[in-house]
Amino acid sequence: MNKRMLGLVCLNLFLAAVLFGCGAGSDKQKIFDDEAGITQDGDTYTFVNRTGSTNSDEDVALAYTGFSGVQTIWIIEVSAASEVDFEFNSTVDDGDFKVVLVTPDKEIVTLLTGTQQGSATQELTQGKYAIKLLGRNADGQINLSLTPGPNVNLATTE
Repeated sequence: MNKRMLGLVCLNLFLAAVLFGCGAGSDKQKIFDDEAGITQDGDTYTFVNRTGSTNSDEDVALAYTGFSGVQTIWIIEVSAASEVDFEFNSTVDDGDFKVVLVTPDKEIVTLLTGTQQGSATQELTQGKYAIKLLGRNADGQINLSLTPGPNVNLATTE
């Protein structure tokens, strides 16, 4: 009887681990549309595979699979009104992907969504901004470069 009871306990623990483990990434997938989660200072993300770099001062080139969550790639400190020019080439093969700018007032400006190529200029006032990648089980590639105007200081987060 003890062996049978021990077997049932082990089986229940195994099933609980499998069931709860399958939902482990769901919080990272929910953050894609969650303003409070996007604007928070900390990041939470996972990649099944990621190649490339985000540690260049003004350029990011990444290929990714299974990306879910939010990753800050740049912090932008603006000492006086200025602007930043963005150039981007994004290809999304599966899932959802976007790049956003979080303002000092915690407002979200979407710079690109999904597969998109182009450029944009963003006017900035004094304060601290963040450029963030957001994914929901996304596979693809992103090339993003920015050219800061005067009074703009960039810092990578890696």
